[in-house]
Amino acid sequence: MDYQIFKTINGWAGQVQWLDFIMIAFTEYVPYLFAGVLVLSVILRSTRPAGLMGFATLFLGFGISWVIGQLYERTRPFVDHKVNMLIDHAADASFPSDHTTAAFAIACALWIYDRRWGIPMTVLALIMGFSRIWVGHHYPTDILGGILVGFISAIVVAWVASKIVDKRQDKDRLQSMEN
Repeated sequence: MDYQIFKTINGWAGQVQWLDFIMIAFTEYVPYLFAGVLVLSVILRSTRPAGLMGFATLFLGFGISWVIGQLYERTRPFVDHKVNMLIDHAADASFPSDHTTAAFAIACALWIYDRRWGIPMTVLALIMGFSRIWVGHHYPTDILGGILVGFISAIVVAWVASKIVDKRQDKDRLQSMEN
């Protein structure tokens, strides 16, 4: 079923030039937008906690993705099948999608702190994940795997951060009682 869905989506590639242009742009350039938003969120004092959480989530997501790729080396669609390749790509492990993992790690981290940033970033991450299928780089389950890894990474980092904040607040309360 995964391959059938891939064939349907990737079958549209090369049919409508402006859609190909959009999908290529999402695949090639939107990751830079995510990086820029993440860096900007660290620079701005008001969004710094979200940005720091985004970086932590990104690193955790990439770590999990790397481990999964080492344990389960799934070949990319273009290695096993004739596909409409719109952009060249290395024939490395396909599952989970690193681009989607990164995008969802950042989007979910931002969402936890501020939905005004998180919602549009999540929409962009979804379109980017879809574009990875369109251009012939990933199966749909690779994208779903990246979504899941990014989401779980954000939840874990948010949980750890909340424990650190709770301990700091407890310490501050104790110190204020002593004074």
